[in-house]
Amino acid sequence: MIEYIITQPATLDKLCTQLHGSPWLALDTEFIRDHTYYPQLCLLQISNAAYAACIDLQQLATHLDPLLALISDPDIMKIWHAARQDLEIFQYQWQHIPTPFFDTQSAADILGYGQQLSYTHLVQSLLGITLNKDQSRTDWAARPLSTHQIRYALDDVVYLGRLYTRLSAALSAEQTQQLAQRQAPLHLAETYFPPPDEIWRRIKGHNRLRADEQRRLKPLAAWRERQARQHNVPRQWLLTDRALLKTCRLSSATEQLAFIEQRIKSSSDPRLQHIALPELKTMTSTS
Repeated sequence: MIEYIITQPATLDKLCTQLHGSPWLALDTEFIRDHTYYPQLCLLQISNAAYAACIDLQQLATHLDPLLALISDPDIMKIWHAARQDLEIFQYQWQHIPTPFFDTQSAADILGYGQQLSYTHLVQSLLGITLNKDQSRTDWAARPLSTHQIRYALDDVVYLGRLYTRLSAALSAEQTQQLAQRQAPLHLAETYFPPPDEIWRRIKGHNRLRADEQRRLKPLAAWRERQARQHNVPRQWLLTDRALLKTCRLSSATEQLAFIEQRIKSSSDPRLQHIALPELKTMTSTS
């Protein structure tokens, strides 16, 4: 297999030509999301049976049309392991989910290898290959990338094709249909960015609130979600789920507002100083 690290448009164009017409493409992304609501995409790894590449998206952000056209080809099967986060990036970055796709983690679960099995363990189990995962906590935005980082990133795709071949051949017709049903929500934009008014349903513990407390939770959770997206700050940094539930248990609108304001003003993150509190005051006064 020929391997590349791609930082130049001409090399990317050449790779896309080499990958054109492949029956499948193995894909993975490296990103950081420690301090933001939205993921910052740093690297995209791609391979077929003959070529594998790490594509530096920080260097090539303005020259991605050939790559996106390749990945969007409906005649090419896209292979991911634990696809949800990767597809969320595509939905956020390009408002598009490349199809068709095959999630090796879901297929492995259906075939009885275990729930949420990591890529490393699946490669070991099916292929007998031990991967080095010492770069799993690396800062993918930092440059230059080391040889070890590039090797780690390439390994995340060079074995995916072999996993796909094994797993897809092992699936019965019924299991293939089961996989399609399991993957169906991943085609929908609202899976990744649901309407803010529906976010309250995803908060752990919301079902233990009384009816009046749930009525308070719905607009407050929607407000937090809108603010987190607008200011690109993790929703838990703005107000944790636990604090949100505690707010809903306060019967006084004055107490609710004071509690949230105190939480926000105690933060050292400058992004939180621009949070829309007037909207919040309206919500608490009418809850």
